[in-house]
Amino acid sequence: LLDMKTPGIDVRPIRNAVGDSHFCEIFLDDVSIPAANLIGAENAGWQVAQATLGAERGMTMLELAERLANAGFRWLVEDAPVDDPIVADK
Repeated sequence: LLDMKTPGIDVRPIRNAVGDSHFCEIFLDDVSIPAANLIGAENAGWQVAQATLGAERGMTMLELAERLANAGFRWLVEDAPVDDPIVADK
């Protein structure tokens, strides 16, 4: 972990087509941080990042599945043709 105000840290926004910036690039140039701030084993930062990103991606997929299920349910309740034998059978 590091303080983002540490000398050598350069944060640059990544702007989309309309100029908004929801993401950024972070550059580390000769940044020194205390050993006490280390998470996991030395030189194993990519493994920590993958574990963190894996959890985030899993939650994103769960949210997508929930939205799709809700959309299907809304269609079934509000827009499904009642005289369709497949729909009527369900």
